[in-house]
Amino acid sequence: MRHWQQTQRKKARIEIIPMIDVMMFLLVFFVLISVNVIPALGIKTQQPNSSQAQQLKLKPQAQPLLLQPQAQPQLLPPQAQPLKLQQL
Repeated sequence: MRHWQQTQRKKARIEIIPMIDVMMFLLVFFVLISVNVIPALGIKTQQPNSSQAQQLKLKPQAQPLLLQPQAQPQLLPPQAQPLKLQQL
């Protein structure tokens, strides 16, 4: 019986450096594209402005309250006139 010489097979190697180069290129490519494309998609608007801005003065408003014996307190409309002490 004849034995053939078996050639040694080299173990396959994965070259990682070129793969890293390609991934870095893709990353830079997409970052640069997104930086240039995203601002172009926005809508330009004109902000309102005023040359005579002034602060509003708010007046504190009293809310009339109706108190009755053995009843729930009720809020009256703001136009209701308050009663004087003599009218009570």
